[in-house]
Amino acid sequence: MILGDSFAADWSVKYKDYPGWVNLLAKEYNVVNLAMAGAGEYKVYKQLTSIKDLTEFDLILVAHCSPWRLSTRR
Repeated sequence: MILGDSFAADWSVKYKDYPGWVNLLAKEYNVVNLAMAGAGEYKVYKQLTSIKDLTEFDLILVAHCSPWRLSTRR
């Protein structure tokens, strides 16, 4: 599973010519990607807590964000 901000998000949505590192991993492994552009540390934490059973994953990769990125309601 991959959590994080735009660095770990699915780049193929925006850039058709370059799939991004997450999609390159997905070609070889079963990847669940919850990363989202604009996410701050709190949002990444919420991504993690949204999973009911973390034991179903062999590995969890967390792409940390800038500590200055703050979560807001909008």
